[in-house]
Amino acid sequence: MINNQRRISLNKSRTFLPLLLMLASASLSFIVGQLSWFLVPGASLSAQIGGLSIFFICAFAFLLAAHYFRTIRWLEWATWSFIIVGALFVVPALSPALLRQVSRFVQVGSYSSQFWTWFILLTFSQAWLNHKLPKWARATLLGLCASALYIVLVKEFDWKSGWIPPLVGLAAMLALYSWKFLALMGIGGFFALPVVIARLIAGDEYSYGTRVDAWIILGEIIKVNPILGLGPANYYWFTPLYAIRGYSVEFNSHNQYIDLLAQVGIIGTFMVLWFFCRGSPSRMEAAQGCTRGLSQSFCLWCHGWADGNGCRRYVRRLVLTVCLQRGHGGYAFQHSALGLLRGTGSDGAIVPT
Repeated sequence: MINNQRRISLNKSRTFLPLLLMLASASLSFIVGQLSWFLVPGASLSAQIGGLSIFFICAFAFLLAAHYFRTIRWLEWATWSFIIVGALFVVPALSPALLRQVSRFVQVGSYSSQFWTWFILLTFSQAWLNHKLPKWARATLLGLCASALYIVLVKEFDWKSGWIPPLVGLAAMLALYSWKFLALMGIGGFFALPVVIARLIAGDEYSYGTRVDAWIILGEIIKVNPILGLGPANYYWFTPLYAIRGYSVEFNSHNQYIDLLAQVGIIGTFMVLWFFCRGSPSRMEAAQGCTRGLSQSFCLWCHGWADGNGCRRYVRRLVLTVCLQRGHGGYAFQHSALGLLRGTGSDGAIVPT
């Protein structure tokens, strides 16, 4: 980004324009968020700055990675560091007594749904596709994956956000790897999916119903300024003005797209979706060009993670696209996971290690 001549330059990439426009739109939403849209005050200025900083931190992390991730070693260190640290939590989580001890050293919220999705898909993809690993390592990874699935599917079955995204992600990985898996899942899903969805909703009907009620109320709040939204972190403080099932309480949408509409409006939401869509074609390019080993397994993990987490926060989409910017060069792995970081310029080719 900053070269020897002390000039700031960006590699060419189809994602940079929507990324920068997203930041501009979020900044405008922050400014209009200082207006008095309702009779009650909105979020504190520090909370609004914190909400705005999420956009900027994610964008700068994306730009930094896109310009400085030069070898596949970066990806290897990140992957194995996460798996090792995650295993230090997953293995004790099999025992309630050990879990209580380990939880004292773990930040609350760090082992939410997103953690289990990452851990399950990463361990499965490495065990399944990384043929460079010895058999004992792949067996260990498969055991860790099975342990995590046991925790979210058996011990925490009522927590649907814990096991639905990983299963959808696994299905997406299998479908991407082979059209036979895709055909089998398509036939099975045609008959089974409507029944499964109906049972999931019936088993948690109150939660589903209150979320729909919340979305209807937020639709009324969004109408106040649908173009630029109400500013980061603000809408939550306006919700008590609209009683939900007879209660005047604060609530959030539990839906990232409605969150975006409420905070940064139609323009900001469009910029986020445009940014993600501009990076999405690289996923297919990566899948077609990657070689066996960590690159292929990580690439399929990215597919599974993106498809399994349609219900997760939009900032994770930024992280996905960080890993999938299109590279330029002749090395096979450059069109896989890490090689896509560098943009489409002809300079700064990634070198193999």
